[in-house]
Amino acid sequence: MYGRTVHHAFTGCRADSLGLHVNGLIQREAIQRAQREGIRFYDFGEVAEERQGLADFKSKWCAKPILLYRYHHPGVSEEVADAPAQGGNARLLKRFWQRSPLRWTEYLGKQIFSRL
Repeated sequence: MYGRTVHHAFTGCRADSLGLHVNGLIQREAIQRAQREGIRFYDFGEVAEERQGLADFKSKWCAKPILLYRYHHPGVSEEVADAPAQGGNARLLKRFWQRSPLRWTEYLGKQIFSRL
């Protein structure tokens, strides 16, 4: 959650289990919980153009598509913009993060996200 919006990131299930509609149950529970807590908006997240099935799934909840824009600094290719930093400090931080207790990383992640 951020402000008055719940942001849905990922849900998934095995292809052979899609008929059980588990993702729909998860969405319904998340939406109802958000309503109970006074949340105003539910963001279903991004859908790539080639994922029409996912777009159809989200539209059945009356989700309205909003065009997203991405901007990159001039002269920086997408490969460079998406690549993690390779410096010594970045490698050290990555190793530290991977070895940190899950509860600690969850707490720190929430602290960082709450300030974005």
